[in-house]
Amino acid sequence: MELRLVRLLVLLGVAAFSPPPATFARVAGSRPRASADDDVDAPESYEAVCAGPPARLDAFLAAQFPERTRREWAEAIGGGAVRVNGAVATRKSASVAAGDGVAADAFAAEPAGDKPVEAEDLPLDVLVDDASFLVVNKAAGMVTHPAPGARRGTLANAVAHRCGGGGVFAEATPRPGIVHRLDRYTSGAIVVARNARATRRLQAQFKARTVAKLYLAVLARPPPPPPDGADELVIDAPIGRHPARREKMAVVPGGRPAVSRVRVLASDGRRCVAQVAIDTGRTHQIRVHLAHVGSPVLGDPVYGDAQANARAAAAFAANRTLLHAWRLAFDHPDSGARVEVTAPPPPDLARATAVVAGRDG
Repeated sequence: MELRLVRLLVLLGVAAFSPPPATFARVAGSRPRASADDDVDAPESYEAVCAGPPARLDAFLAAQFPERTRREWAEAIGGGAVRVNGAVATRKSASVAAGDGVAADAFAAEPAGDKPVEAEDLPLDVLVDDASFLVVNKAAGMVTHPAPGARRGTLANAVAHRCGGGGVFAEATPRPGIVHRLDRYTSGAIVVARNARATRRLQAQFKARTVAKLYLAVLARPPPPPPDGADELVIDAPIGRHPARREKMAVVPGGRPAVSRVRVLASDGRRCVAQVAIDTGRTHQIRVHLAHVGSPVLGDPVYGDAQANARAAAAFAANRTLLHAWRLAFDHPDSGARVEVTAPPPPDLARATAVVAGRDG
C-alpha cells in the first residue's frame, strides 16, 4: 500500500519535498504575530468515530480508550462530559452506530508530580535519529506527551526509552524535548529534542515561524476554488474558543491570527485529497479552518459531517480524523543546515487517498 501511495503522489506531482513557492510563502499584510503557538499547551481530549457494529456508549469508549475504565466512562457520561454527534449524551446505555462521532472532554487535572517521564518500550517509527533530535512518524491514537487521562503510552514515554532516559528526559517535566504537538488522532512527522540546547533552538524556530509544516488530508467535500490565478486557497481567519462550547475551537472575531493554505490534489467529485500548509499552529487549526469553509476533514467527530463520516466508515473503515503531518522542514539546531523530512502516511489514510483518487486497484 505504501509503494502504491508513493506512485500515486508522483502522478499527482507532489512526491518530492519541493512544494510550489507559494505554499510556504507569507501573504503580504497578513503575517501572524510572532507569538508562541497553541499546539503544545492545549489539553488533550478524546475523539473517535464508530466504524463497527452498534455498541453501548460506555462500552465503546472503554474499548477505544482502555486507559480509563468503563465505570469512569459511565461517570463521565453522567457528568455531561461526553457528546455524540455534537449533542451531550446523558445515558451510558445509549447506542452508537457506524459513522457516529464521539467526543469527550479531558479528565480533571491530576497532580503532575515531580518525577521524570517514565520510559516505556513502545513501537516507534523513527524517521531521523540525530544526536540532537529525533523525527518520529507518530501513530494515530498516540498522545504526544503525558496529560490528565494519559500518563503512559505517550510519544514522550517512548522517546525517553529510545534515548536512554538521560538528558532532558531525566528532568521533572511531563514534556521533555517536546517543542510542538500533534493531536492524538493526527499521524505523522514530529520532531523531539534530545537536549536542552536543541530544545531552545527548535522552540525559537517555531516561535519565529521558520518551520515548514505540510499536511495531507482527506476532505468530505472539495473546498471553494481559489481566486482567479491562484493555485491554492488561503484561509486567513482568527481562531479562538467556541463561544457556546468551550471544549471546541472556532473562527471568532478577536481570535488569534491563523493562516492555512489548501491545495486540492485529487477528487472523486464528492470527496477530495488536499495538502494543507500552515503558517501558525493554533489548536485544531486545520480542522477548524476546513470546517469553516464547508470542507471538514473526513472522520472528524468534533468538526466533521456525521453523514460523510458514516459513508467514509463504510467505504474505507475510517474511524479517526484523516489528517497526517506529511512533511516537516526546519534548521538543524547545531549546524543550521535545512532538514527536510517526509512521513509516509499510514494504511488507513493511504487507502482513503487511493479510493478518492480513483487509483485503488
